[in-house]
Amino acid sequence: MVLDTNILVSALPIQLGNPVAIYRAWQEGHFRLLICAEQLDELKATLHKPAIPARIKPYKAGRLVNDLKDLAETIGPLPRIERSPDPTDDFLLALCQAGKADYLVTGDKSGLLSLGRRQGTRIVSPSEFVTLRSSAVDFSRLAAEVCRFESYLGSQLSILELIAISLDSLEGLERFARRLCLFSSTPTWTRTANGFIRPTSIPQTNR
Repeated sequence: MVLDTNILVSALPIQLGNPVAIYRAWQEGHFRLLICAEQLDELKATLHKPAIPARIKPYKAGRLVNDLKDLAETIGPLPRIERSPDPTDDFLLALCQAGKADYLVTGDKSGLLSLGRRQGTRIVSPSEFVTLRSSAVDFSRLAAEVCRFESYLGSQLSILELIAISLDSLEGLERFARRLCLFSSTPTWTRTANGFIRPTSIPQTNR
C-alpha cells in the first residue's frame, strides 16, 4: 500500500482520526507500506515548511521520517508516468505500479482521488480505506486454513464457490484463488440469477 504524503503528515498533529488509525495499523504490521526516495524528499520538504513546527513537534516529525526509512519497503527506480492531474503526484502512481500496491490512500479530492484506479491500484480516501479494512477478510489466513484441509476437499471448484457465496466478493475471490494457485490466469467471474458469484473459466491446477 502507498500513503500519500498528506496522509502521513496528517497522522502527526493529533492522535485521532482516520490517518492516524491507518498509520498505527501499518506500525502494527497489518499491511505492507511502500516508500520511495522521491516521497521521502517531499515529506522532508513539507515538514520543513514554516507553518509546520507550530502544529507538529520536531521529534515527532523526525520519528516519522526514521520509521519510514527503517520499516517501510523502499521501491526504486520508478517508471516514468504522466497520469495525475497534478504532475507532482506522478511519482506516487509510479510507486504504486513498481511496488504492485493494492491501494493508494490520499486526501487529494481534485487530483489523485478523481482517477479512482490506476492499473491494479485502487485510489481511495482515508475513510474509504478504514471502511474497507474493517470489513475485509484476511485472505492469507483463509488460504492457509483451506490448505490445511485440502486433502478433504472433494472439488477445488466447489470450495471456491462456497467461499464466493459467503464473501460475495469478486476482487477478494480472485485474490484468494491466485494465492491457492488454482488458476493459471485470472478467471472471469459472473453473477448468477440468485446472486452467487461463479467462475466462468475452467480452473487449471498448478500442483
